[in-house]
Amino acid sequence: MDAPVNVDTARKIVVEIIARKNCRVIGDTTVEIDTPQDRRAESLRFVVEGAAEGAADILVEARQGARILASFALAPVFVDADSKTLRRGQVGQAMAAHPDEPAVLRIYEIVESGKVTLRFDLACVDPNIAVSESRTLPGGFSRDVYVAEIFKGIESSWLATNRLYDQFLSRLQANGIVMANELLPDRVREALWTHRDAIRAIQVISEEPFIPWELLYINDRKSGPDGKGFLAEWGLVRWLHSTPWPGPQLAMGNDRVSYVIPAYVDPALRLEGADAERQMLVKLFGSPREVPAESIAVTSFLQKDARECDVLHFACHGEAAQRAVMTADLLMTGTEVDGNFAQDSLSADQVKAFARFAESGPNPMVFINACQTGRAGRGIGGGVAGFVDAFLRPYSERGAGALVGALWSVDDKLAYSFAEAFYRSLKQGDALVDAVRAAREAAKNRKELTWLAYSVYGNPFARASEAP
Repeated sequence: MDAPVNVDTARKIVVEIIARKNCRVIGDTTVEIDTPQDRRAESLRFVVEGAAEGAADILVEARQGARILASFALAPVFVDADSKTLRRGQVGQAMAAHPDEPAVLRIYEIVESGKVTLRFDLACVDPNIAVSESRTLPGGFSRDVYVAEIFKGIESSWLATNRLYDQFLSRLQANGIVMANELLPDRVREALWTHRDAIRAIQVISEEPFIPWELLYINDRKSGPDGKGFLAEWGLVRWLHSTPWPGPQLAMGNDRVSYVIPAYVDPALRLEGADAERQMLVKLFGSPREVPAESIAVTSFLQKDARECDVLHFACHGEAAQRAVMTADLLMTGTEVDGNFAQDSLSADQVKAFARFAESGPNPMVFINACQTGRAGRGIGGGVAGFVDAFLRPYSERGAGALVGALWSVDDKLAYSFAEAFYRSLKQGDALVDAVRAAREAAKNRKELTWLAYSVYGNPFARASEAP
């Protein structure tokens, strides 16, 4: 959290305190200030009161327009009136205003008296948008149950349509319209619809990676189902609250690319497209480094060698524990013991504990192709959202600057084609949001549903840099 952030000295800074759980702000929640001069620290005072004894959750943000300069969480434990003051800060650096600023949709989850309220702040410089509205969810609402039902419905549609593209897409569109109406407040949805042709990219900043915002379908609900499409098509790129803002460059040196692609011992798990994916990386990057597909070897790499890595690519099976939604482990090569196949998997907890990427400079990128496991039948299976927090917010605070992963497990041959189009676009100098759009369009034109399967985290306008 000590890395400096860029500040436009011509614009005021808005500092806001958001009480997310077991507390409330007494008095003003926001303060607007000029940019401090001569590197002087400026103290701002907010009063936060606990709703009850116990742990609380406070989010602190500093913003300029749609852009977040700093975002970090405080976790006080309220015991009595003499609890000590919590302090945390971040350094800023002056910069000029940048014309490429996306529309930013910040989503805050606030829990008070057992009720969950989602606050949506939609802001954009060009076109000029500033909308803030909240939606209190029904009593007893469980995000995990809600997300599980969404993906249960997607998988049911996948099976009911026998994986026919047009029929499945029609069902996804209907699901997306319903989700948009259920989750987005009217003013937010209407602002998106009104400015649909002017918005080049949408940066969704939220606390959790599980709700599939990419699959929300925006339309004018009074005029019928036709609309601009899924938010994935709008150039949606995510980021997380309480995470240092990713820089404008993505490291992509040809000699700093590594991959984890298992050669499965169990014949039932072998991926037909694995060799093609490996050759694709060789063709694009020359001599990428192979990291042995063993959980111990991968965690050792993350701990000792990831600081010298610009791109880390996984192509393997995602194994969902007890069919848990989007929390699949990554299946490694495995071994044979006494004639039986023993699985070896990499968990998000291992990544969270051991990952240590570069401390400074252009941010590295992680790409996770979690393919369908042969044992899971014809269903869609779990995705890899559990790895988002682990790779972007490891305990070392040296996380990746971008991550691409599937919302659900995908066919390995189709996963190859999406990844190839994505990397090629980045290497040609396209911004992250345009590289994702190019990969989605290529898959969509071939009627491959992988164009909706991927979730992307990072700075939408970051570009590849080959500098080490």
